Amino acid sequence: MARAQELNFRFIAGQRPLPNNKGHIPTTMEWARKLTKDDVGIVTGKIPYSEKVPDVDEGFVQADLKDPQRAEAVYKVIRAPPSPRHSRNARSAISSATSRPMMPGTCNSSPDT
Repeated sequence: MARAQELNFRFIAGQRPLPNNKGHIPTTMEWARKLTKDDVGIVTGKIPYSEKVPDVDEGFVQADLKDPQRAEAVYKVIRAPPSPRHSRNARSAISSATSRPMMPGTCNSSPDT
């Protein structure tokens, strides 16, 4: 309370704190109760502030770009914005976009000759 008086804050029981003469409003305990473990980790630098960005090229190999029809389907999938409700599955998107279905287990194989 001494620090509050020093900063010219006046507290009245049952009321929200009012700004001091500089216009600053003191923090209340309700904000401290809403802090999560992740919030504390971000503030202390133990957790990164941003989210991990997904790899848009995941699931594609160089061989996918050699076939013009398949390459265009790959580019279409990569350019499309990710849907918030559906995860982007490269194999199913390419299979449905091309007339030739992808063979299981060939996604990361060596290029076709």
